[in-house]
Amino acid sequence: MRLILASQSPRRKELLATLNIPFEVISVSIDEQLDDDLPLPFALEKLALRKASALDINDALILAADTVVVLDQEVLNKPKDLMDAKKMLKKMSNKTHEVISAVCLLYGHEHMSFHDITKVTFDELTDAWIENYVTNYPILDKSGSYGIQDHLDGHHFITNIEGDVFNVMGLPVDKLKEVFDEMKVGDEND
Repeated sequence: MRLILASQSPRRKELLATLNIPFEVISVSIDEQLDDDLPLPFALEKLALRKASALDINDALILAADTVVVLDQEVLNKPKDLMDAKKMLKKMSNKTHEVISAVCLLYGHEHMSFHDITKVTFDELTDAWIENYVTNYPILDKSGSYGIQDHLDGHHFITNIEGDVFNVMGLPVDKLKEVFDEMKVGDEND
């Protein structure tokens, strides 16, 4: 079965590659407005379905995903600029936030969606550290203005993670692997 990743994210591409299943990447661009009438995880699932459906390919399994960071019930999207990124990081300093990733798998007119939630606790972030971080790392394309894989001057700013660390990077690999195993995606006879 042909597998397509409908994403522009280099991190999702890297994470999907860890499953050792051949896939191709086709980027999609849609309005990413969330449905306010749904609880956030399900609004993200609906958005992932819209992304997958935008490809209009019926003979392949299309994987689309979306990730948001939530702090005190506020969604922290990708920052508009460095000032916005600094504000987000300051808000998350010494607090726990949630990272929610939703995935949609679409084949023809059939689809399944799921989401995963990971709790991440930040260390206290000083203004100097934040300034140094936003100057030295590409954070403008990341929800919540950070990359979990980043280390600055040997200091890792995350003190605790509850859940799938890959989910924080944009793809819940553990859960996706379970679903692929159930669907027999990647088997030689699929």
